[in-house]
Amino acid sequence: MIGFSTANKVPRVTSGMIHPIEVLLDEVCDGLYEAVMECTEEAIVNSLCMAEDMTGPSGHFAPALPLDRLADILSRHRDAQKVNS
Repeated sequence: MIGFSTANKVPRVTSGMIHPIEVLLDEVCDGLYEAVMECTEEAIVNSLCMAEDMTGPSGHFAPALPLDRLADILSRHRDAQKVNS
């Protein structure tokens, strides 16, 4: 079972442009929790990559993710990481 929380309230009206939030740092998560996070991320990416063009209510159009452009971006990002490490 996976749960998502909305515990951090983000004010819609504020006098400043920055609002602090509380987060759980990765170093306090055990291996099982880390595996669940990675699986969830992978499932989201897979669903984005399998999406098709869609027209919704009032004719609003949402194009599918262009997989050829995504592959190019990821390749360039990996190459840049190798150079910087």
